[in-house]
Amino acid sequence: MVTSVSFKSRGSLTVLVVCSLIQWGCQKKCQPPSQEAFKSFVDQEWRLVETTNPQIRDLTNTNFIIMTFGINFTGQVFKVVNNDRFDNPVLVFKYNVDPEQKLIRAVYSTPPPEGQEGETQTQSAGSPTEYFYKLGRGFELTETRTGFYYRMVPFAGVVKPDEKCIF
Repeated sequence: MVTSVSFKSRGSLTVLVVCSLIQWGCQKKCQPPSQEAFKSFVDQEWRLVETTNPQIRDLTNTNFIIMTFGINFTGQVFKVVNNDRFDNPVLVFKYNVDPEQKLIRAVYSTPPPEGQEGETQTQSAGSPTEYFYKLGRGFELTETRTGFYYRMVPFAGVVKPDEKCIF
């Protein structure tokens, strides 16, 4: 731990910056990043690891959201609390995609209560939500109306509670 820093010489500042970068860059990753860029967001479980949406609080390594986008233009949102994944989705959605503009338009609704799967959705969340998307070694969404940002990585399982790591 550094208790005092001298900025008398340029060399001291360089050493401080290098030490900070090494410490930041050497944090353990929770899972190895994908070796290749994704070509599709469909048929992959995506783990939300970062967002600027203030309504999504307490996003941690053991409490998070998983999203899936099906090939049939439907999707599901699952909640994971203390590494326990809810059996039923907390939200379902229908979506359209414009690959040329990199735009997804989704309409969310709450699923029917457990045991009533044949019933229609109970409540729609209103108007469509539009996102610009970016695929790379992860999946990024930005809401067009609010600017809220969502960064997701492929879901590869839960993180042990005693493991300190970053995504």
